[in-house]
Amino acid sequence: MSPALGQIQNEFKTTETVATLTLSIYMVGYAIGPLLFAPLSEVYGRSRIYHTGHIWYTVVSVGCALSPNTGALLVFRFMAGFTGGVPVANAGGTIADMIPRSRHGLMMSIFNAALLLSPTLAPVAGGFLAETKGWRWIFWLMTILSGVTTIVSFILLRETYSPVLLQRKAAQLRRETGNELLHARGNDNVPTKQKVLQALRRPAVLLCTHPLLMLGSVYMGYVYGVTYLLFTSIPLVFRDLYGWSEGRLGLAPLGVGIGSLLALLVTGRYSDRMYVHQQQKSGHEIGIPECRLFFLFPATIALPFGLILYGWTAHFQTHWIVPIIGTAIFGGGMIFAFNSVNTYLVDVFSKYAASALAAVSFIRCISGGALPLCGPRLYERLGYGWGNNLLGFLALFFGAGSLAIWRFGTKLRERYKVDLA
Repeated sequence: MSPALGQIQNEFKTTETVATLTLSIYMVGYAIGPLLFAPLSEVYGRSRIYHTGHIWYTVVSVGCALSPNTGALLVFRFMAGFTGGVPVANAGGTIADMIPRSRHGLMMSIFNAALLLSPTLAPVAGGFLAETKGWRWIFWLMTILSGVTTIVSFILLRETYSPVLLQRKAAQLRRETGNELLHARGNDNVPTKQKVLQALRRPAVLLCTHPLLMLGSVYMGYVYGVTYLLFTSIPLVFRDLYGWSEGRLGLAPLGVGIGSLLALLVTGRYSDRMYVHQQQKSGHEIGIPECRLFFLFPATIALPFGLILYGWTAHFQTHWIVPIIGTAIFGGGMIFAFNSVNTYLVDVFSKYAASALAAVSFIRCISGGALPLCGPRLYERLGYGWGNNLLGFLALFFGAGSLAIWRFGTKLRERYKVDLA
């Protein structure tokens, strides 16, 4: 909906900062939702949580479309983020449930494609839809798509989380045999309330006690925040400096999309190959997760370079293709970083991958909601050149710090073993 922020600002007679808040408040809900839904999926199963999220996202999308004022839109946008975080909360766990480790790289690439390309491709449709039908039709389209997804998921989606499947099987056997001593291995006889409390604290425990999750979360938070800041600045750059129409503005983020897609093809193809090669070389049944982090090296270079190229070429109003190339380089670095860290965490935390990714998602989305609010003031004071220079140098700093995961990951995994019960 970023190309339609101008329409929202004009209709509700509000400021640019408040209009931008409709994007940021979504990210706040997107951050909080997985902290609830991911651990609950490890108690009640993935499918129930998917269904709950799909239904409520459809409902609140209608609320967004019918919002009579800024306050109502902000409330419904928060709820849309809260319920829209369900697939993000569960997807990593579902992959860990179903897919062998040797194929996690490819599957996480597909997941990250959906997660990270959507903010790139959606403005294309959103820009033209807002220009021809008005901004409310963006949410009517989301209602239709979410409604279809809800129906399809009820028909096709099956439970994948093995502890829940075992508990259901044990319950079925108790009913059929009358033997109340039959229980699944693990905590099947633990009261549900205790299970829920244990599950709800799990993301926080992991985030606060496991250095690998801390490092990965901080880096992902910064990259995600800058990504959303970039998405809010792109319409301003190409509208104010290049004079593009609202419909054409939706095409501007495609540079990020093209760079992301090329990087996805590379990481999806070679991440699993490197993992299998290392596994065969070591002779171990399970490979070393740190080999997933190879693409952090190109990410550390591509992210700052892309930001700086975008900023200075926009500042000097070079031909529009050059800042687009800068965003494409940034998009490639973003995918290298996300795919490396997310796949690594799924390998490391496996059974509790959903909770680990929920912790990352919380930090990531808080940053994604906060940094875009700093964008107008940042560019007003420093301009697009020096403003993106600052963002680029910080990306280099955080990228270099994230390489500590690759260097010390094995030792840290052995030293910091968290009780996840």
